[in-house]
Amino acid sequence: MKCDFSRLGRALSVGLALFGLGGRAAHAQDVIPRWHNTVFANDGYPTERAAQIAIENWFISSFKPEDPIEWEVRSQAFTREASVHLYGIRPAPLSKSNWTYSYMDIYYPSQEALLTAMRTGNQSYCPVATPEPVWVRENGVGNRPENSTEESWRKGVTVSWRNLDGSCRAAAPSIVDRSRTVQCPNRTMMKWKDDLGACFLSDSYDGNSRRVMTYQTAQVPKLCHGVGNPCDPTTGDKFQVEADIDLGWVRLDRYYHSLTSTFGSPFGANWTHSHNISLAVGLNTSRSIAQGRADG
Repeated sequence: MKCDFSRLGRALSVGLALFGLGGRAAHAQDVIPRWHNTVFANDGYPTERAAQIAIENWFISSFKPEDPIEWEVRSQAFTREASVHLYGIRPAPLSKSNWTYSYMDIYYPSQEALLTAMRTGNQSYCPVATPEPVWVRENGVGNRPENSTEESWRKGVTVSWRNLDGSCRAAAPSIVDRSRTVQCPNRTMMKWKDDLGACFLSDSYDGNSRRVMTYQTAQVPKLCHGVGNPCDPTTGDKFQVEADIDLGWVRLDRYYHSLTSTFGSPFGANWTHSHNISLAVGLNTSRSIAQGRADG
């Protein structure tokens, strides 16, 4: 969803000029927002997405990540004149391989294959009973049990060696191990954080890149309030409202802006919702607090 501001702006300028209002047309052009990055030497970007792409390209060329990266607006703060966005890598889940099982120095691709082998035996050992496996964590990523990389099963595990004449010896205690790979994507730069339950950009990368990955835009007041499915001719912003739930005592509306994103929305790029109201501490010395409106 985009608003063709160049065509709309030309039509608006011509129309206003016909009425002798060229000065106001110039004023309308002045409120076109631009997105600025304090590190990159330019006069700003025409769209927020352009500023984000510049940051993405810089990060990829500088750090050469191994795996694809998902991005998001990580936080939002305010000065009296600007909205400041910190862009960054979206937290990611751990990548987990399948378990590999080991019994008597033979490896199996699944628990089912392991249990079948124990019950049927082979040339080296005889069939044994297989109780329900009880796995005990030996090693892993962080402290969460679901992120274990090595586990052992001892309770009820036995082995019965086969004699040269084919007879079976008495069953003796034994052990089964299983292992897998559990790691963050882009493991050289992302680290698992137990308390947050996800992989985050490590502190060293985050601290060195935070300034580069910040951009800001002037806070532009709404000068036009359309109805239906409008574009704001003063900024070129395509604005849309979707009413999803209205139970009388509670309602949920979604809001779309083509020119800007809002931190903390779960509905995708450029969308926010009527319950996404926030307070952000200002970045200037006045210690001001700004409210993030529900409609973005």
